[in-house]
Amino acid sequence: MVKERKTATIQTMLDELEMEMVPFSRHLFNASWQWQQYDIISKNVPPNWVVFCMDFGENYSCKSQDEAQGAHWSNVQATIHPVVASYRCTEEGCTRTVTDSMMFISNDTKHCNHGVQHFSKTAIKQLQEKGVKVEKLVHFTDGASSQYKSKINFSDVSLSISYFGFQTEKHYFGSRHGKGPCDREIGVLKKQANINVAARQAEIANAFDLYNFGKENLTRPSIPGEHVHEKRSFIFVQEGKINRNRPDHTDVETLKGTQRLHCVTGTDKPYVVAYRERSYFCHTCMTRIGKCSNEDITGTWNISNLKGVKGKTRTDDLAANINRSRNRKKDAVVGSDDVDLPENASSFSSQNATKDMTESDDVALPNNPSRSQNGEKDSGWIR
Repeated sequence: MVKERKTATIQTMLDELEMEMVPFSRHLFNASWQWQQYDIISKNVPPNWVVFCMDFGENYSCKSQDEAQGAHWSNVQATIHPVVASYRCTEEGCTRTVTDSMMFISNDTKHCNHGVQHFSKTAIKQLQEKGVKVEKLVHFTDGASSQYKSKINFSDVSLSISYFGFQTEKHYFGSRHGKGPCDREIGVLKKQANINVAARQAEIANAFDLYNFGKENLTRPSIPGEHVHEKRSFIFVQEGKINRNRPDHTDVETLKGTQRLHCVTGTDKPYVVAYRERSYFCHTCMTRIGKCSNEDITGTWNISNLKGVKGKTRTDDLAANINRSRNRKKDAVVGSDDVDLPENASSFSSQNATKDMTESDDVALPNNPSRSQNGEKDSGWIR
């Protein structure tokens, strides 16, 4: 960027500054709003819902404390991708929220949408094997187009019911590379690995060594079967296991205005998604009955067919589609590949939303769904 000298009046300068403050203030608001929505839903997870927070960490450079000088210029890289899941404790009589960090380690260093889908699919399988019932999955990620926010990710969302038997929503932070629970998990692993390598207590020469180190030293709970609410596990993904030949997911149209959207959800129709500008988890939004009282902030819902069929806005058809998807009795079946190991393996808070979610565990329907919280009569919304 080349600086350019301009000569103008003070008023002209103020006018230009005012214009440039509009997108900046929008960015600050989005960052605050989206983070608070994640904070609300992850701490007050409804029954049979699961909330994922995902992010790629900077690759770990495998090294030895006593390595040869030339090795400094050719360190082996390892991909780290945490999936931090929040859900209701499965122990009978316990209603606390569990934070379950599933740490994916791989020697496949390509960070792409297909890898994200593989990690998500494997994480769902892991949770179901632990007895976690999943009827709704909520993703929170940053907006990197090559990883989380593109037509490929949206097609994955639209096919969630077909693949898993439940609906998936994607929500996006507004802070780009802001810090969250994934950064915490990445930091714990990297710091402990570096400390042990420096103390000559560990040799981490490749991604599988990093996986073994984490599994042996950082797994929680340390005693299998112990009743805890903070968990951490490690999963190794061998290079070649991620399927990147998925024409059914890539041969779709781009959703117009993708970068401005922070909330995208699937319907029960393949390749049809609903979207709005911002997320919100109030009682009305979760039950899909009535009109959101914060629609002036979240924006109105729109639908789009990723195969190019023109959609409508806030239609009764979409209401019926999403309602049917919530009432499906189909059991979730996750077709995830087995995780093979190598042969040599040895400040914007929403008080209303918080109140709505904590007053009732069952998320009961409102007595008068045609009226919003402020008492004004609302038009029909998606169900």
